[in-house]
Amino acid sequence: MIIHHPEIKTEGKSIIVSARIETKASVSIPQELWFEYPLEYQYAVNDRSDSFFVSLFLLGMHLNEDIEVRGEVSPKLAGNSREISSNYLQYAPKHLRRVDFNFRTEKATQPDRNRKMRLSSFSGGVDSFYSFWSHFHPEKSAHPTNLTHGLFIHGYDLVLENKEYYERFLLEYQQLFDIWGLSLIQCSTNAYSFYQYRTPWIFSNTPTLIGSVLGLSKGVSYFSQPGNQESNLTNPIMPDSYISLFSTETTDFHPHAIDFDRSDKFNFIYEWPPLQKHMRICMDMNTDTEGVGCQKCVKCLNTSLLLYLKDIQEKFPNYNEKITWLKFIHFCWINLDISTYPKREYFKLIYAKKRYDLIVLFWLMYPFNYINVLFHRKLIPTLPKKLVYFVKNLVYRKREKA
Repeated sequence: MIIHHPEIKTEGKSIIVSARIETKASVSIPQELWFEYPLEYQYAVNDRSDSFFVSLFLLGMHLNEDIEVRGEVSPKLAGNSREISSNYLQYAPKHLRRVDFNFRTEKATQPDRNRKMRLSSFSGGVDSFYSFWSHFHPEKSAHPTNLTHGLFIHGYDLVLENKEYYERFLLEYQQLFDIWGLSLIQCSTNAYSFYQYRTPWIFSNTPTLIGSVLGLSKGVSYFSQPGNQESNLTNPIMPDSYISLFSTETTDFHPHAIDFDRSDKFNFIYEWPPLQKHMRICMDMNTDTEGVGCQKCVKCLNTSLLLYLKDIQEKFPNYNEKITWLKFIHFCWINLDISTYPKREYFKLIYAKKRYDLIVLFWLMYPFNYINVLFHRKLIPTLPKKLVYFVKNLVYRKREKA
């Protein structure tokens, strides 16, 4: 794979940085990766290759292609690249291969007086809300933050085709940030199309997020990544936990409260009005709802279930879905893997609610869920990549048209 030198151009009220991409793969892959930002942030945009390498190194590992980067890359980032790739390889050995990186030009990023942005991504989920709550209520938080901007990415959890819904959420969140006295930066990128149907977005999305930040590295001094990671003996820690390895000489990356369970974060902030009014957690990147989510994905169902069990559904009008047997069975089936839920005290909440029927359904669904887990984590990874890509592309394209 070759990542050519990036170019910057202005279109209307936007500034776009892009780079041509060459691969040996026969499957359809975009020939150009791009990031688009509002023109007012042109002082922060650069033509370095840091953001492009970070966004695409997993694709090279998936395709088993060495990567040649022809633009400038931070020596600090280049020096950490082998450890970064090893962390991802350990986490997803069935999707990735070890490859070599060839950096044509290693050049340190230079200090700049304009590099004053302290940034965190914002999606409307519990993790991102907790990060900003920690900014406004550091005395109550175990993880205080100091932020100046939020970053809301189009093409990250809302696909580029959903421009109408992205713009609606963008307006809603910009108004919220105006109230907070902070700035919300909009960004668009086609990075998702490089990974779609190929690698799980659950671990491919963070490099895209980091790439979007590095595209603004002339203005960003600090990035705090909201997140929530869990690990056990059979599931190594997500490599996102080592996000500090992506730091350059002038832009520092830090995970925020990743060792703090999402349900615990929720317990801290569920009475915060902004969360109750603006929470958005849907995993369906093609959802066309009015902010209420698809109510079919695991995160929507999990949220409605959690709110129901805590008797606070009425505080969250977007997630007041009635928990029926059918909904709970669907939740147990699609969740990979429901064996983790007793650790989150769900059983305790269910007992307190006297929903013993849900306990019975949980154990009835357990073996079926186990089969589903084996299918996704054991069988599919053994199939040829081209076959998996072809089938996924065929199935999901038909689903999107429907």
